Formats: sequence, C-alpha cells, structure tokens
Amino acid sequence: AARSISNCPTDPAGSVGQLLMDLAACGAAIALRRHPTDGQPGGLNHLFRVGREVSSYGSVGELISLARRYIADAEARLALGRAARRRVVADHDYRHRLETIWRVAEAGGG
Repeated sequence: AARSISNCPTDPAGSVGQLLMDLAACGAAIALRRHPTDGQPGGLNHLFRVGREVSSYGSVGELISLARRYIADAEARLALGRAARRRVVADHDYRHRLETIWRVAEAGGG
C-alpha cells in the first residue's frame, strides 16, 4: 500500500476520473473534496464507502485535519488505502467498466 495521502481532484461537475481509480488501485489513502453530486448515481458515494475506503472534506481546514490524522496514524492511513484497493479490484476494474459501457450502449443510452 502507498504511504502517501493523495488529494484527488474532481472536475467542476463533480465527476471522478481515472486518477481516483489509479490511486485507489495503488492503495493510496485518498481525500476528495465533497460535491453535491456525490450522492447521485455514479457519484463518489456510489463508488466508494466514504470514511472507510476514501476520505472527503468540505473545506481546506477539514483537508488539513484529515492529512494530520493520517500522517499521525499510519495504520489508519494504510487501512484506508487497502480498503480503496479492495473496492477497485472488486468493482471498478476495466472489465467492470467495459460491461457498464456495453449495457448502456445496448440500451441505446448515451
């Protein structure tokens, strides 16, 4: 598992991207800024268990607190990264992504 804490950006619409999946696959402890779309289908809350597999924050102060917590508690940081990696391997690898794309295409979706 990675020993770092990664602040993973989302795009302005709140979409998570390949960087999140790559960092999680490496076992990094990830922090993402909360976004109003997190609870929608395809949003962060549907991809990961926030607080158990990734962390989220709403302000710079919260991000600093998360960073301090995970710097001070290596086991918690490593556990977060391991959990993120398990989720990616179980639910978000390329096979899963291609299956989803195929289902959407077959259904005539965009």
